Amino acid sequence: MSRIAILFENSDDQVTRVAHRMAELLRARGHSVHASDFRSLNETFSLRAFDGAILGCEGHRLAYPRELRHYARRNVAQLERMPAWLFAVRADAGGGDPPDAARQLKKLEASTGWWPQRVLWLGGLHSYTEAGPVARLLMRVRAALHGWFTRVANRYAPTDWHAVRQFAGDFEAALPAPPPPPPLLAPEEAVTLISPAVRV
Repeated sequence: MSRIAILFENSDDQVTRVAHRMAELLRARGHSVHASDFRSLNETFSLRAFDGAILGCEGHRLAYPRELRHYARRNVAQLERMPAWLFAVRADAGGGDPPDAARQLKKLEASTGWWPQRVLWLGGLHSYTEAGPVARLLMRVRAALHGWFTRVANRYAPTDWHAVRQFAGDFEAALPAPPPPPPLLAPEEAVTLISPAVRV
């Protein structure tokens, strides 16, 4: 069993859903998983207690969210010592990496010093009915630019859940193997460890 931290920024409902789905998948495999958004972390939380980490964020913006950059910059040494992967949810990522994926990663490295060992870009949108007026306008613009059909009455979340499962499985395979248990003593070795009776 490995100890895994899944940390995410929660400005996007779909980011939270993906993070908790990964936590469920890894727990089902017998791992101990701590899933939390960055704002809920207390001062005693430390990646030193974990064997691997998955960080998640919303990727619609021109740069990675401040919460992610701030956390990665402060914990880059710990992230570099373990399998530390990243997933990002953005509307134009369905079916593969967005065109600016490499540029975004270079910006992340420049601002934090961290380069994720693997990145999963996932399609996904805010719930239209729960978004504010500005977010709704941006969603309509994105839909028009990409030729999407947007139903304003429904939630639209075109996330590839098979890719999420694959990502979690690949991450599990990248975790360090647990140390082997100490060898059992042979019967003759066990006898020598018993102190001889002292005759009074």
